[in-house]
Amino acid sequence: MQKMEFPTTFMTQFKILIKRMFTQTIRNSLSLWIQLLHHVSAAGLLGGIFFMIGNDGNAPIANFKFCLSCVVFFMYTYIMIPVLLFPMELRMLRREYFNRWYSLKAYYAALTLSTLPFMLILGLLFIVIGYVMSGQLLEWDRFILFTISGIMIAICSEGLGLLVGSTFSVTNGSIVGPATAAPLLALCCYGMGFGSYIEWIMKMFMSLSYLRYGLTGFCLALYQKRSLMECNTDFCLYADTKILLRDLGMANDNYGTQIAGLLAFTVVYRFFAYFMLRYRLTTEYRNRLMTYVSKFLKHR
Repeated sequence: MQKMEFPTTFMTQFKILIKRMFTQTIRNSLSLWIQLLHHVSAAGLLGGIFFMIGNDGNAPIANFKFCLSCVVFFMYTYIMIPVLLFPMELRMLRREYFNRWYSLKAYYAALTLSTLPFMLILGLLFIVIGYVMSGQLLEWDRFILFTISGIMIAICSEGLGLLVGSTFSVTNGSIVGPATAAPLLALCCYGMGFGSYIEWIMKMFMSLSYLRYGLTGFCLALYQKRSLMECNTDFCLYADTKILLRDLGMANDNYGTQIAGLLAFTVVYRFFAYFMLRYRLTTEYRNRLMTYVSKFLKHR
């Protein structure tokens, strides 16, 4: 039955679909230029605001805000893109899926992978500009870990955006998307200044925010196992980064655990996005089928 519905193999469908998606993205040059300008201007703005504070023992809290700003950038950018664009793509998908041009699995796999190259390039560009301008330590291992955290936040945010975009219309999704992200953002930075005294119930709620894992990944990449920061005054409390991580509630965290958490949320969001997309298409298919059946019976 499956072969009758889809005479071509999954890989054939996947190759054709991903090639089409790449072609559509490249031909939509205006969208690419807007995204490029968005990433460069945002990175320049953040770099200017937090200019050369990365190794300043007097400004570790400001540097923490730089990390938080990077989280906000990756979150809202990659949540809102699918929230605004995917519902329009859904109209064409309904028609093609209803005609059985390809399977939903092939389409979803192609959709997931087609955005990665552009996300990696633009995300890396943003991180390079912001990282250098803010004066972070120019060490390859820290830069790579910082980059991985940023890209993982983007991938996870896109999954959440797909979930919202596949469930709601553009109008409703524009409200639901930010409304969903706001409490996640509030939970991710909870405990700043009293990290070692966070209640266990709040720790449980914080673990439900993928942004907390991303923010912790940023901070661990910059501050874990680091020598004393430069101090131009008589005393800098947070020149010892262990004290800073303690007060942020991240002293006992492990970088690998943060990436694992982001991966887990990515899988969960994309699974439910696929489920909702399949539900909507199945419902659409059933509604059309019943319409055709009713028309046939009327003619009879």
